[in-house]
Amino acid sequence: MRTMLSTFLLMAVFLLSSSVSAEPGRTEWPEPRLEQKPGVRWWWLGSAVDTANLSWNLDFLSEVGVGSVEITPIYGVQGHDAMEIDYLSPKWMKMFQHTHTKAVDNGILVDMNGGTGWPFGGPEIQSNYAATKAITRVIDLKPSTQAQQISIAVEDARQASVATLEALLFVGSDGSRKRLSPEQCVGDVLTWKVDQEGKLYVLHAGKTLQQVKRAAPGGQGLVMDHLNREALDFYLSKFDAAFKADNVSWPHAFFNDSYEVYGADWSPVLVETFKKLRGYDLMDYIPELMGEGNEVIRRRVICDYRETVSDMLLDNFTKPWTEWAHERGIETRNQAHGSPGNLLDLYAAIDVPECESFGITTFDIPGFRVDDQHKESDSNPATLKYASSAAHVVGRKYTSAESMTWLTEHFRTSLFQIKPEMDQLFLNGINRVFYHGTPYTPKEAAWPGWLFYASIQVNPNNTVFRDMHALNAYATRVQSFLQAGKPDNEVLLYLPIHDIWQKWERGRYLTFDIHKMSEKLPDFEKIVFDIRRMGYDLDYISDRQLLNSTVADARIQTEGGSYKMVIVPDCSYMSLETAQKLSDLAANGAVIAFLNRLPEDVPGLFEWEKRKSQLQTLVNGFQLPAQAGALVNKAYQKGRLLYGADLEALLEAGACTREAVTTDFGAGFIRRRMDDGYVYFIAQQKNTPIQAWVPLGVSATSVQVFNPLTGQSGRAKTQIKGNQTHVFLNLKPGESILLRTFDQEKIKTAAYPWYEPLPSGGFELKGRWSFQFTEGTPAIPGIFEMRGHPHSWTELPVEKASIYAGVGVYRLHFEMPKNVRADEWLLDLGVVSESARIRINGQSVATVWSLPFQQYVGAYLKPGKTNVIELEVTNLPFNRIADYDRRGVSWRIFKEINFVDVNYKRTRYDSWATAPSGLTQPVRLQPYKQLK
Repeated sequence: MRTMLSTFLLMAVFLLSSSVSAEPGRTEWPEPRLEQKPGVRWWWLGSAVDTANLSWNLDFLSEVGVGSVEITPIYGVQGHDAMEIDYLSPKWMKMFQHTHTKAVDNGILVDMNGGTGWPFGGPEIQSNYAATKAITRVIDLKPSTQAQQISIAVEDARQASVATLEALLFVGSDGSRKRLSPEQCVGDVLTWKVDQEGKLYVLHAGKTLQQVKRAAPGGQGLVMDHLNREALDFYLSKFDAAFKADNVSWPHAFFNDSYEVYGADWSPVLVETFKKLRGYDLMDYIPELMGEGNEVIRRRVICDYRETVSDMLLDNFTKPWTEWAHERGIETRNQAHGSPGNLLDLYAAIDVPECESFGITTFDIPGFRVDDQHKESDSNPATLKYASSAAHVVGRKYTSAESMTWLTEHFRTSLFQIKPEMDQLFLNGINRVFYHGTPYTPKEAAWPGWLFYASIQVNPNNTVFRDMHALNAYATRVQSFLQAGKPDNEVLLYLPIHDIWQKWERGRYLTFDIHKMSEKLPDFEKIVFDIRRMGYDLDYISDRQLLNSTVADARIQTEGGSYKMVIVPDCSYMSLETAQKLSDLAANGAVIAFLNRLPEDVPGLFEWEKRKSQLQTLVNGFQLPAQAGALVNKAYQKGRLLYGADLEALLEAGACTREAVTTDFGAGFIRRRMDDGYVYFIAQQKNTPIQAWVPLGVSATSVQVFNPLTGQSGRAKTQIKGNQTHVFLNLKPGESILLRTFDQEKIKTAAYPWYEPLPSGGFELKGRWSFQFTEGTPAIPGIFEMRGHPHSWTELPVEKASIYAGVGVYRLHFEMPKNVRADEWLLDLGVVSESARIRINGQSVATVWSLPFQQYVGAYLKPGKTNVIELEVTNLPFNRIADYDRRGVSWRIFKEINFVDVNYKRTRYDSWATAPSGLTQPVRLQPYKQLK
């Protein structure tokens, strides 16, 4: 009954949130759905949870606008062993059901990691289903007149009981090869008469012995074999048993973290699968698999091996996992990066492809802070686009992102640092952010509470959580638009995966983790950045996805998108099937462009010479020059073939839509197609203010401006110049805007007000500022005076001011001039450490949390009279935690990785300098006039 009721309530919440159209409502902000609110990864440390604190955690997340939680149980907290609950035990399921029911009441979706920590695995995984690796030996043999007894045992004692013999191959000095049967062995001894000098290649299927990382109680154990369907089915059976036993509600979605199955380059089913897919026996080529032998053959064998592993991960794990979830009414979210598979195909097999932001980007935005000790972001736009490209190409509504992982050192993440990183996600097709993250923490736990080492700590123990509602409102507004309509990227960039598989020489096992994507695909990545810099947007497409494409109205139609052209980058190896498909697409009306060269060879070993000849015949049929040079624009039946070394010329010949907001002003954009117009999200992430008429790449009769920071909206100023729609934009560095265009309709909303400063009349707010410590720790009583300008409260000659964490209120009485004719007044706070709530004359104005720290306040001022301004500023908790380390307070209480910095080294904060807190620059009021 409880399950039926909670399921009914969840459906009611979903229907209520879906009853208002998801399409941005013409000229008004849409009513947000739960998926449009930010989500958060929610670590259950030791699963030492209780119902009261679960409810408290969900309450504070709901209050700041979080719409989803993803439960990930991990290692525990010292001294709380008695509270720990084993994963999926009846008591754990009871806590999950309480969470599910409470979340429904709070309007929060509940997702769940498909295991504890990561990757999938646990105590039920024995060696037969554990992650597997190839163990090879080469034994030099001399000819003998009688049978020899040859030890073929694995040399690692840990593998002795788990490794199984896969194959024996003898390569004679004359180059001959002979397969020996494992049945000729007794135990670890091969008895065999050697008739010539040579080498015996021995391959065992061993085990990586990798344990689940950061596992929770009841989840410790071996990592499973992700290449083995039988292992997956066995692993998933425990969820059916747990959820059905107590009739517990299933989560909204299951999640799989980044693929960190280290060194798992084999599977008991690999040899059989390889023979089926590639047409020959891999065990005849053990030397090539080990990096030996003829270079041509070696590269082809290893390419086939890599493609087979990719296919196995797709067909034996990713697809069946999603099918299993669908049978239970559940979605899947998956981070494919880090895996040895074709990321585009893996992401496309999931309901919600998820990428990851890891580290901090050094944005050229005035006032943007990057600490000396930081992790430079690995999540550049070219990397982020793998997940969103797959979603766009196959028609997935959402692309999510694990967001803000290691954005800064602990206790130093500010809301203003989050916004540009989040904007970068939005610009690259992500439309559903999940913060990384929030640890479950009991209300009664001593500060700083329970922590996770790579988290931005989305909970009340983090001081800036007080103003996080404003950040989440911003994210929700943007995502409400970016989840509507369809993507409108016009360029498909073919991913030359076989070039990578056949050319990469550093070992046979090739993974695509975000930290090394630039190293493995530098040329591809450069093309991506060049296309974006030229004002175009794109998605990537795989061979598999290309084969499923068609042509309609001279555009390439994929399952989820419509594109003007396919660009094939500098590509040596291409399958015959893909080349034939490109020919067919062009023949049926598509534009296919080859950059720098034409494909000249086929990947893999089986009948490669025959296939290569067929490829060359097909490519010769294009009748294009042997070498790329000036643009060749050639009709090809109903379509066109483009060929050349000039990328920009290819794009122009493909009649793609260039956006001047990028080429002329350096801003980023993403565009989506609606039934009656388009949606633009534009963010200026460079130090180039925009105050100009900006031509749009699409035609529009009218345009509505939506400001996601303030919630304000209004009709844009537009004009037609040379048959092109221009819209007036006024953006400072760090700012962003949404535009909703209409193809035919002339909207009649009030004009959106843009302002510019008057040349005179501005003034600094100076005088006798009062200051008071309010919500924070340690308590500091009293009211303090700051003469002239406000300054950091750490400079006050007050004991403990330099270690205070919380809110300080600056207050000033000042006279407003009455003879300044201004349409608006801009309050400029300069540098804020770290966010501020503004009150003027007793009225709440806004929360200022992002760069630039400015707010229009004219409606709240009284010209010619005394006004009162109050600025409630919240600082970071860093000064307080540094004091803890100086005094030796024990707060590192966790059972694993206790506690590391951004470089994964144990760290203390006692030597760090005091961080400024509060206001650090003069506050100004500047009169503005409205632009007509």
